[in-house]
Amino acid sequence: MNSVNWTIAHKRAMGLIIFSFGVYLATLTGTTNQSLMSALGAIGSGAAAGAGAGVVTYLVLGTVGVATGGAGIALGLLAMSLIGASVGTVGASAASMFSRFFSYPLISPWVWAPVLILGVYILLISSKRENELH
Repeated sequence: MNSVNWTIAHKRAMGLIIFSFGVYLATLTGTTNQSLMSALGAIGSGAAAGAGAGVVTYLVLGTVGVATGGAGIALGLLAMSLIGASVGTVGASAASMFSRFFSYPLISPWVWAPVLILGVYILLISSKRENELH
């Protein structure tokens, strides 16, 4: 009569269950959305670049006359650099604001690693015990 050693079968089943639970814990992840605002350095560098572009435009074109509605306005160095700085500030602040998703483990490896080790250990001792009996 072929008898089954239920102790070994039970240990093997418990080892597989514990190991599977450890794998499940290791795969649990969470996701969060983080909105990042623009840093002052990015806004400042955008304003400086825009002001520099305004100065270069003034040096290349000189004073620019704008006639709107019958009134003439002369845009000099200060006006062009202020326009460039304001456009650079808006552009830098809009470009550096973004949203990103983070994925992170919900369960620490300090929790699931020992569970995996325990499952493997129980599987190994059940196999060793079965070999000793035969």
